[in-house]
Amino acid sequence: MYGPRHAELKGHNSMHLIPFLKELRNEETKAEMFPGLLNNLSIKTVHSKERHFENIVFIDTPGLADGNLKYKFDVDETYKWLARHCDLVLVFLDPIG
Repeated sequence: MYGPRHAELKGHNSMHLIPFLKELRNEETKAEMFPGLLNNLSIKTVHSKERHFENIVFIDTPGLADGNLKYKFDVDETYKWLARHCDLVLVFLDPIG
């Protein structure tokens, strides 16, 4: 996402940059919507002189994996939740898989 400089925020700190991410954690109970997701979340900011770049946020989710790979959070429900906050969803397919 756009930022004044190159930086990376991880976990709970990333919720401060994107308002809808605050939904991931109930402030009263401290319960997480997708337990394990915030510990695996990171946001990278980059600076650009291009006009309107500050209006674009790219979200890269974990890939779909074959086999017995287990994530620390519910990947399918996370995809659905993120999609409700997006204007455009791009799906890239691995030609090998």
